[in-house]
Amino acid sequence: MTIPATLAWQDASPLGSGELPAGATSQPGTTGAPGTPPPSQGGPDLFILVVLGMSIFLVMMIFTGGRRQKREQKTRQAMLDALKRNDKVQTIGGIIGTVAEVRTDEVVLKVDDAGHNKIRFARSAIQQVISSRGGPADATSTAENHADEPQAAHS
Repeated sequence: MTIPATLAWQDASPLGSGELPAGATSQPGTTGAPGTPPPSQGGPDLFILVVLGMSIFLVMMIFTGGRRQKREQKTRQAMLDALKRNDKVQTIGGIIGTVAEVRTDEVVLKVDDAGHNKIRFARSAIQQVISSRGGPADATSTAENHADEPQAAHS
């Protein structure tokens, strides 16, 4: 469509009765009566749907992520509350020892077999319980830890 035809088309409404202005031709592929604007492509509606969908997805991710984090915190707190004397534990720093004493905010670990060397740790520094009172706390973690150790040859 040329510029004069476009201008003539916009001004076609006063003509009424469906006439085309002088020099204007009907465009192929257009629908409706002459003088009506072409149909919209639905762009804003699609944009609103996409933004709405993404917003719902974001809210769901925040909600489920928060619940997962609370569940992990409860599990960790239960593990720390269940610490007892003679439990074998691993700290966040990788130190493995046996619990000698459990205090309110601290744990005293024996880090050698003789029990002469003891180290105080914050209770929150305990990463996992390897074995509890002689029985394994988590069979998979103890199996993984022993699988990495070299096997001693018996003679």
